[in-house]
Amino acid sequence: MGKVWALFTDQTACEIKLNKMDVDQTDDLTLKPVAINDMRTKNSAEKAMLSAFSILKKIHKINNNPYCFTYEFKSTSTVLDSSASLAFGLGLVNKFKRFTFSIAATGIIDESSPTATVKPVNEIETKLLAAASVLGSGDVILYPHKNHSEISGYSTYSKKGQYFEWDIDRISPTILSKCW
Repeated sequence: MGKVWALFTDQTACEIKLNKMDVDQTDDLTLKPVAINDMRTKNSAEKAMLSAFSILKKIHKINNNPYCFTYEFKSTSTVLDSSASLAFGLGLVNKFKRFTFSIAATGIIDESSPTATVKPVNEIETKLLAAASVLGSGDVILYPHKNHSEISGYSTYSKKGQYFEWDIDRISPTILSKCW
């Protein structure tokens, strides 16, 4: 099974870990953070997972049962922020459809956008170096399209033969359908 990694400006990559729990509410999706104290990280993670969940329901990839997950980072970074929201959204998708490849992702899911637009991040090259340290051949790195011009030469990061997708500007049904 593939892993999903969040990328940070301190050149670390932290694995996103979600665990399914027994449902104790009637909400469509209940999310419970574990050992994440930064409110900005919690809010962005939950909004990203709710966006991904909504899209999965819209394209009929999951049923209408209620779900409950705990979420956390498997390791820690000294820098936690909203740039992990794309990774959290993809982490939720990975719980429903086990990826056969790993993904390292950075991007801020725009909370005001109904289409899950991915906003640019700071220090993209540092984050790509973190991705190169955890991924192997056939794995995927996703980052905001608007950051592409800041990358001096992505061949620097492809030493292991990773596939890079820089044209992601939103989480869409089309993108999620390709994962299925």
